[in-house]
Amino acid sequence: MSARTSAHRLICVAGALGLLPSCTGQILGEPSSERTPPAAGAPSPDPAGDPMPPDRPPGTGDPTDPSNPVSPLPPDDQQDRVESGRSFYTSEACVICHGDDGRTNVGNNTTLFDCPSCATWTQLRDAIATTMPPAAGNLEPANCVADCADRTADWIWAEVNGWPLTADGGARPLVASVNLGRNTQRVKSFSALKADFARVFGAAPPFLEDAEGAFPPVPEYWFRAPELGAVTLNVLVNAAVQSCQGELMPPLEAAAVRTQCQDWARRMWLRDATEDELSSCVQTALTITADLRNPRQQLEFACASMMVSLPSLTF
Repeated sequence: MSARTSAHRLICVAGALGLLPSCTGQILGEPSSERTPPAAGAPSPDPAGDPMPPDRPPGTGDPTDPSNPVSPLPPDDQQDRVESGRSFYTSEACVICHGDDGRTNVGNNTTLFDCPSCATWTQLRDAIATTMPPAAGNLEPANCVADCADRTADWIWAEVNGWPLTADGGARPLVASVNLGRNTQRVKSFSALKADFARVFGAAPPFLEDAEGAFPPVPEYWFRAPELGAVTLNVLVNAAVQSCQGELMPPLEAAAVRTQCQDWARRMWLRDATEDELSSCVQTALTITADLRNPRQQLEFACASMMVSLPSLTF
């Protein structure tokens, strides 16, 4: 069985090791068409499937999502507003309390990163206009108003916090808060994956050498998660099978396979596999691919399924 003809089979086999359920219509970065719709009156889910908190201000979802009315500014327009804001920030003596980068606690909890007034761009702008600078020393209190407040808010919003600016202010990406502490794994770039293959197997496989066009470009905005579609996954599966064909394989016995699976985990994932992960790898070699009746190929499938599992493809 060639690497190319075995790809579809392995895509399904890989699900046993934690790859998203591609055999049931879901590829990493694509919502499943079988997902249960929210109950009547429930908050709309975000593209990753996490429910939007009812108390989140409108317009704070992913600004590049076509279903979201908020759209980020073109990069040049955003940069102009940020640079203008930087000028106001330095000229109005903001650095005295907040530091040159806006993240310095010069005073008492004065960092502007995810600050208490940063729930929305408007709230931040209003806080600057009504309270900044504070009445202290030789500073003229609350004199940063109008364009000063607008552009300073722009700089804090985009430069200090990394959030996108919009035509009417700024949007706080949903992923920045709703997914905090949850499954926020991101797909590695083509260059990173190619380097991983070389690290694990000694060289990138020929199948991967000229395959960069099958991989989506790195997203322009940090808050957009890279996607892993069917074409990309197919290339990775074939590359993994091709690489694993050069591996020295143990006997097709549970104890020996288990030891080999742990070795693959340490090489591919740079950590020990959990008991569940080891069991999945062993099951792939001994049970899921048993109908192949070819010990060598069964072990190659187990090896390749680990190389295309989430611990290998994401960070």
